[in-house]
Amino acid sequence: MRESGTNTTLAGVNVRVKGRTGGTVTNSNGKYEIPIDSKESILVFTYTGKKTEERLVGENDLINVSLTDESNMLAEVYVGYMTQRKADLTGSVAIANASDIARNPSANAMKSLQEN
Repeated sequence: MRESGTNTTLAGVNVRVKGRTGGTVTNSNGKYEIPIDSKESILVFTYTGKKTEERLVGENDLINVSLTDESNMLAEVYVGYMTQRKADLTGSVAIANASDIARNPSANAMKSLQEN
């Protein structure tokens, strides 16, 4: 199992036979084994942030798939109950020390970090 474009091995890709429950995941080398019922079986490959791929087993003993990025997953990052654009998140770092927390004591740690 590889990522399209970079040819990077993908571990943890879900592989299942279409119409059946259960399945398997790829190992750290992108390899998997799954029992099939017939040559008409269709394998479904899913991975978060990647497009789902389906392949007919047919006469193949080995099926390699390259997964491509899901275009709508790249623009937003989900944070708690809200969304933010990925570009807005990537450069923001804050550091708090004990004196910052002592100035604003609260049972809620996040509230202690807020400025007045």
